[in-house]
Amino acid sequence: MRMLVFPYGHDCEPIIRHSNLLDQGCRIVALISPGGWGLAGKSIKLGNSEISLTVRESLQEVTEEFDTLYIPAFDVVEKVENRLVNQMVKLIPHLMHVYCAARLTNTNLNKLEDTCRQVSPICTFENLSEQKTPEAYDLSMPTENYPSLHPLDVPVVIVAGLWEKTDKFEISLALRERLLKNGYRVTQIGSRDGCEMLGFHSFPGFMFRKDVDAADKVIHFNRWIIQVAEREQPDLLLLTIPGAVQDFNEQFTRGFGLLHHQVFKAVAPDVLIMCMFFSFDPKEFLKEISESCRYRFGTPIDVFHISNLFIDITSSEEVNRVVTINVYREIVSEMLSKRSAASPIPMFNALEPADCDRMFDVIIKKLIPKDVQAVFLNSFNRGDVRLMVEEQNMIVAPEEVRKEIENLLNTKFHFPKDFATKSKDYPFFGLHGLLCPRRMTYLTYMPERQYGIRFSMEEYDDTMFYSLDGLSEIVARLVNSRA
Repeated sequence: MRMLVFPYGHDCEPIIRHSNLLDQGCRIVALISPGGWGLAGKSIKLGNSEISLTVRESLQEVTEEFDTLYIPAFDVVEKVENRLVNQMVKLIPHLMHVYCAARLTNTNLNKLEDTCRQVSPICTFENLSEQKTPEAYDLSMPTENYPSLHPLDVPVVIVAGLWEKTDKFEISLALRERLLKNGYRVTQIGSRDGCEMLGFHSFPGFMFRKDVDAADKVIHFNRWIIQVAEREQPDLLLLTIPGAVQDFNEQFTRGFGLLHHQVFKAVAPDVLIMCMFFSFDPKEFLKEISESCRYRFGTPIDVFHISNLFIDITSSEEVNRVVTINVYREIVSEMLSKRSAASPIPMFNALEPADCDRMFDVIIKKLIPKDVQAVFLNSFNRGDVRLMVEEQNMIVAPEEVRKEIENLLNTKFHFPKDFATKSKDYPFFGLHGLLCPRRMTYLTYMPERQYGIRFSMEEYDDTMFYSLDGLSEIVARLVNSRA
């Protein structure tokens, strides 16, 4: 697909900067920004490539061929929306696909969909912003009056924002890139509509519906996210919550943070990243916000991202709306260089690649217990573990696998040297075993990475899986079955 983005605005920038996450076969070829938006003529770099696109002001200026229209979310008065939709309608006869992430009026949505249906050959139309019912996600309420929450057995990282437009979505994309690059299997739920185009899930529409009870939303979200995790079997779940975590004051309420309250009730995070607005001396404020989250949601803040959004409180009160100013990124970096060392909670400008790398390290260290951090941060990220099976048709003997696992147990998990001389059925997990559940999880993850295999529930249910010889035989069987 060769994609035209129209109307292109500042909110589209994260998708453009991380366009390498788009589905394979989907390529952004042109950007159109209406006159008066101040973006026409600017050069925008695509992802991590060397390709740049110049933002055009009208369709007549576009010379590239395209067959797909992507309509991002945009916020304008209805009169302007009508004019933009009329321009889109003129494009449809030349298109094969239209993806709409904008929350348009029903009239304009119907106009686009009807036009797509009438052209020949038919142009497909997909409304990415539809607020679907729980039933659309194969969810139904439990029959009991007060249903319980189900536990989620995968680490959860939540990205939230103290206010809107504080870079939540972009931070989540940057973290996704790093997690995938380091070989993690990631299940991700984004804060915007249309995230499926980037390879992950949009925030479920039923959480925004007024006809779904607030308590039911908590249960539905809990069941849905477990359903997704069971299907995808990730190493980590990355969740970004739309909107603001709390009201600013009694004048600017922004939903009072009720959506966040429902999400935190449904899912307990292992790491909480808070994106906040800029302050010249945020130290005390950061501590207060973290304590507030601890008491309200049961979890403190682990990492702060400092955006370049500055809220002008005086002007906001005068005009009765939130007035924001975007400060230069250099000012943010300068403040962090002076204040971050004294902050009790790590804070970064994660739009800077080096800062985002440091944030990533903080998250991994938080998720992995200290006694096994070296296994992941040293062995895998720095390439110390030898990849035995480099070719799909290589045969491996159980004895070879046993030596590799035995070495890991001795050097990384500090097992006693005489462990391997015990009975082949001696368990390294369980009542008398030497591994706690989380350490056992990391041990089983290593053969998966090292040998390029994937354990199923059948292997986990096999009692052989929890002994040295048994695990070695299972790994060898899975590897050799591919040969």
